[in-house]
Order: sequence, then C-alpha cells, then structure tokens
Amino acid sequence: MLTTDPHNPSRGRPDPRDRRSAHAPRLDQYLGPASRAHAPVRRTILIITGLRDNASRERVSDHLIRVRGVRDVSVSLMRGQAVVEHAPDCPLQDLIAAVAAAGFVAAIRT
Repeated sequence: MLTTDPHNPSRGRPDPRDRRSAHAPRLDQYLGPASRAHAPVRRTILIITGLRDNASRERVSDHLIRVRGVRDVSVSLMRGQAVVEHAPDCPLQDLIAAVAAAGFVAAIRT
C-alpha cells in the first residue's frame, strides 16, 4: 500500500505499517509448474520400531527422503511412525528398505 497523504514525508514509498511487501515472493513461485503442483500424491504410514531419540528420527527421515519418488517425510518419535508422501509408482518395499538401511524395522500400517 502506498501512502497518498501530501503532508506525509514518505509519500510514494511503501507504508511502513503495511505488513505486505512489494518484494515478497508469491506462493506460486515456489510451487513450480501447475502440472507438478497437481500431480497425484500417495500417503503411506510406516510403523517404525526402535526409535529412541531425535538422532534416530533424523536418520530415518534422511534415508526415506532419498528414495526416488518421495516428496515429503514426517517422522514422529512419540508415535513411532513415519508419514511419507510419494508418487504412486514408488514401490513400498523401497520405503521399508530405506528404514532398514537406517537400522530400524518398519511395517506398513493398513
């Protein structure tokens, strides 16, 4: 919002009280092409045994995010589970293998 008061010395400049910035990036700049933003996503919940601390949670998260087709991973230490958003053609066995490579046992929640 621009100030229009002729007695205001900041005339023609952005109003400092306005929280919106003219230089703030728009959300659609982060989403990329519309086709990718609306691509089908599958959500799988893995039950993981043996999570002890944040280091183990991060280790599982790092291994899962490297699997081809995985878009987002959220590992809950308290629940002992991981929510994985991935492409429909991503094999579920690859997710279980990634958790095993991190040193834990996983099962798919049905």
